[in-house]
Amino acid sequence: MKKKILIVLAILFFLFLIIVVFRINPTENYQNKDRVSSATPTQTEVFFLKTESILPAQGEDSQYLPIQFVTITFNFPVTPDKFSYKADPLVETEVKNGDSPNIIILSPKEKWQEGITTITILQNTMSTNGVYLEKPIIYKIKTAFPKGGV
Repeated sequence: MKKKILIVLAILFFLFLIIVVFRINPTENYQNKDRVSSATPTQTEVFFLKTESILPAQGEDSQYLPIQFVTITFNFPVTPDKFSYKADPLVETEVKNGDSPNIIILSPKEKWQEGITTITILQNTMSTNGVYLEKPIIYKIKTAFPKGGV
């Protein structure tokens, strides 16, 4: 009787091992990981041109000299001819690349009008790889010459 119980327990133990081995097969897990990583995505990721920073900082308390240039850093390279903007009030400006192809420098040819100038970077601004802005970006700079004498 004890032999029969030991044989049944041994068979059950081996069946248990077989089930565990087939359920958790390390080679199968590695193969599945490879399949997942080599699969091509079904959705196309959409990229937009974005500003990473605009300097100098804008704000009610921030005031700059009317000769201050504006540095715009994008997430992709932009050339001056593909940089589209408008300034209000209208001021004659110069646009050039900065130290990096992702940087555009916008400066007044003479000076910004004193007060608040609104610069709108238009949606048709395009990176060198053909990526456009998702929406226009509005930036305001407050300028004034120092009051009083030396």
